[in-house]
Amino acid sequence: MSDSEPERQVPSSSSWVCSPVDVEWHEDWDAFRAYLVEYQATTHQIFRQRTSISVLKRNREIEALRRPSDCLTTSVHESEDTTRAAQGLAVPTLEDTHVGQSNRLIPESFKNFWIKMICTHGWQRKSRGKGIRKAFFDESTGCKANIKAAVVWNSSANAFMRENAIKQLLLRGGRTTPFGEIPYRSLLTFRENVWMDDNAMCHGQALLEREHSNVGVINPLSLRFKEHESGNCWELFRNTSDMVLLPLHIDDNHWCGAVFDFRRDSRGITILDPLQAPKSKYYDACETQLKAVFGEMCQLLAIKRETHLRQPDMVSCGATVLMFFECFIKGIKMPAKPSQSLIRFIRLRYMLKCLQ
Repeated sequence: MSDSEPERQVPSSSSWVCSPVDVEWHEDWDAFRAYLVEYQATTHQIFRQRTSISVLKRNREIEALRRPSDCLTTSVHESEDTTRAAQGLAVPTLEDTHVGQSNRLIPESFKNFWIKMICTHGWQRKSRGKGIRKAFFDESTGCKANIKAAVVWNSSANAFMRENAIKQLLLRGGRTTPFGEIPYRSLLTFRENVWMDDNAMCHGQALLEREHSNVGVINPLSLRFKEHESGNCWELFRNTSDMVLLPLHIDDNHWCGAVFDFRRDSRGITILDPLQAPKSKYYDACETQLKAVFGEMCQLLAIKRETHLRQPDMVSCGATVLMFFECFIKGIKMPAKPSQSLIRFIRLRYMLKCLQ
């Protein structure tokens, strides 16, 4: 073994399994740190604090929310976040800090309101060694595991307690789905103002199939590679019962959606263009694709157009299609004009649930 290669017990596979944090609530920071010591000893994974927000700063934000006209306080916080971003530090989002869950001031005895801890395997730092012993790890392994924790109000306990807000985020490896193994890193396209790619859409479809046993899914790439020419299109419907979900690529950069509904009372094919383009431009393109691949199916089932739901911007077509699928499955009325905040929630929700 050379001086630069790792020891044999170090896994070379890029598919990692992240040890779960199985305790969400703690009485105080001391209880959390005591649990963390035990967790690190069990998993052989060491975490160190990367950044934090003090209770004093959080209470100032709460006071500002109570007094919306206090523009000076708000601008100070925005300036602090801008400075943190310029320094390459994480700027906590609404989801990170649980803003809006409670307008109660946090007891100052907690000192810290929010912290982020990262795995030391992904922490690049200068070695303090003097070269006496051989060093096998000169650089970070790139581990993305992290723990975010915050002080939040526990309504059931009627007290402030600590919750592991986002337990761990590990984007190495992938998940096995009906479409094969899909890398976790593709979930990054669930971020705000990023167009969702094929793999992210497949992650979302696979999640809906896992949660609903009567739902089947079709790979959006199946239409691109014209699997229907080999006579395999009917195989896509064999192992499903009530509904089949099919995302449709239109013009290579716009997501539309189709649901094949085989239930007796609502039988048909429902299609959605989340952009609601003028002159039915994308609806006509969807019908053309469906009839080219599933011609006989389109003769048996009437095609309906869902014109109620419309995306709020130019890049959220993928998230809107997933929302359409989920509302259709659950029989929920779809919002006519979903807000930007709702779309952000949908994106974050799918990303976190796909990681579980």
